[in-house]
Amino acid sequence: MLRPLLWFVLGALITQSVGAQSIGVSIADQQESPAQSDIPALLRAQNDYEQKPADNNTLLTYIATLRAARLSSVAYALAQQHRDSISADLLRELTVDYAAELTRLSLAPARSEAERYRLADRALEIYDALLEANNEISVTETTNHRIFFDRIQALHARKRMVEVVQSYEQLRAQNIVIPAYLLNEIGDAYLYLEQPEKAATLYQTSLITNAAAPRDRSEVIKEKIGRYYALQEQGRWTEAYALIETTYTEEPPWRRLPGVSQPLPNDSYLEVARTWAVAPLFHNDPGLALERLETLTESAPRDAGLKIELANTQRAYGHPRAAQFTLKQAEALAPLNPDLLAAQAQTALSLQEWDQAQELVAFTQKHYPELKTTQHLQEDWATHEKWELLIGAQKTFSSDSPVSGSGEHALETTLYSPPIASNWRALVGAGQTNATFNDEPLRNRWVKGGAQWRAGNTTIEAGLISQRYGYGQKTGAYGNFEQKLSDAWTVGGALAWRTPATPLRALADNISTNSAQAWIRWAPNTYREWTFSVAPSRFSDGNRRVELRIYGKEPIKQWSTVRLDGEIEVSASSNTKENTPYYNPKADFGVLAGVRLTHLLEQRYESRLEHYVQLLGGSYSQKHFGTGPMAAIGYGISWRANRNLEISSSILGIRRPYDGKQEKELRLALNISLRF
Repeated sequence: MLRPLLWFVLGALITQSVGAQSIGVSIADQQESPAQSDIPALLRAQNDYEQKPADNNTLLTYIATLRAARLSSVAYALAQQHRDSISADLLRELTVDYAAELTRLSLAPARSEAERYRLADRALEIYDALLEANNEISVTETTNHRIFFDRIQALHARKRMVEVVQSYEQLRAQNIVIPAYLLNEIGDAYLYLEQPEKAATLYQTSLITNAAAPRDRSEVIKEKIGRYYALQEQGRWTEAYALIETTYTEEPPWRRLPGVSQPLPNDSYLEVARTWAVAPLFHNDPGLALERLETLTESAPRDAGLKIELANTQRAYGHPRAAQFTLKQAEALAPLNPDLLAAQAQTALSLQEWDQAQELVAFTQKHYPELKTTQHLQEDWATHEKWELLIGAQKTFSSDSPVSGSGEHALETTLYSPPIASNWRALVGAGQTNATFNDEPLRNRWVKGGAQWRAGNTTIEAGLISQRYGYGQKTGAYGNFEQKLSDAWTVGGALAWRTPATPLRALADNISTNSAQAWIRWAPNTYREWTFSVAPSRFSDGNRRVELRIYGKEPIKQWSTVRLDGEIEVSASSNTKENTPYYNPKADFGVLAGVRLTHLLEQRYESRLEHYVQLLGGSYSQKHFGTGPMAAIGYGISWRANRNLEISSSILGIRRPYDGKQEKELRLALNISLRF
């Protein structure tokens, strides 16, 4: 009865052996299988068993031969047919062998993920049953340890990383020595659970302990890549970057086998090259990551994983539409790749394609809940579904300038509801501006309510505003829109009737303002930006104002944690009316340019802390008052606690002329974005 099964297994494993040898991977690395020299002994033992099936010694010899040939599943099946003739201890050992074989098969990358999970689940069922029966069956300590060790590998294959760590820590608490071959899996588990310090230590211990052991090169590369990410997440950027650079340099793209004239592709090289290519994305240089990935993708156009990495980098670089196109190419190669589905969902969120994102979020959660990419996607979607509160505050200290007075302070809050019917959000808000001019305190308070519509390339927001600035309740309205033309180009505009942005000195004389604005922005990536805007406005006292503004930012120099950018702002305005109670130059023109040095202080998973120093200089010209110098120095710090909370603050000192007189100002600002 076992002969067909034995021949089938032998044939399959011999075929696998030949295929594995043809690509330079040992049979043991693929699956433990019999060597050619084991086959005659197997056939003799089988013949003896078939001639004397009732002889217990023949049965035990046959089982021992199967075990020696590492055909655990066949030995286990034979033992199940003769349970009454086999001791409980031997049956337990055969069961452990069979579970170990299932575990090895669950780690084979050639199998589908669903199949590997089924194998791991079956192995875990067996291990748990064996451990429950521990008190009833006498087994050696070594056998018990082996069950625990193999069970850790099965848990790792099933992505049950919490239990991997729990099992490891329980064994350590009992002073059980953990074999070196398990350290990599345990390191993976700690990294999965966002404990990079422990992960880095385990990876390093494994690399040192196993340095002299004969191991497949892919295992070494896997550990080095794991250690790189563990160092990266700790903020040990220099050490991490040096590790991946060295690993990439030392790994050859081709390898040669004895007796094979043509070089063969090195799979380990491709794995480390992918990590090396993506590394600049986490070291403040997504442009370099994009260049490297584009080169790699061109050399391996059928590699879906590379295309997914390229798309993720394109999205991080500010190119979500290019990422969407790249993911379509990857979809043709691996339509159900879980990393592809997560990347498509993230890109849909960036492009405000809410329905598609929701479908992908639900699908990945149903089929791949244990994957990190799925969990991160779930967290991003949960953030999208929350309330959003924006708070902006500013305090200005000045020597009674005609614009900000002697103590302006402003506060504005806006609360957005969770999405309604996918594209809509309701909003409410409130704010006030206070300042003192010539010892006279002035104030404007307002509340607003409205709605926002977001879909695809378009965002529109509109609402009503009710103000109180000393002349009863005044109702106004506003609307603004933004249209994405491409990854680089965006246009927008705004209209406001009785805008709260009217100067306080105008409001004090019951003068309101209606305004409009149109702008166009070119931002080819996350570090470059040029914006041009024109904003005409009409004051109720008959004054017409037109304001023009050009703002540009260009990267100058990039280091791993430091970035130097150049900035320039050009502004001009004209007014039709003179002798107004508010600052109202007939015409003016200003240029302010300089540099901003940004330093990344700390980054750990979602948390990010950075600060900057800003130095600017220029000139300001005002009709009838000539030209005077301008200078500014600023400092800011921003903290992203997680995807739900961001806080930034800044201080800016400015010296500039108003009506020909130099004034000094010190501005403090605070901005908070909170999702709940």
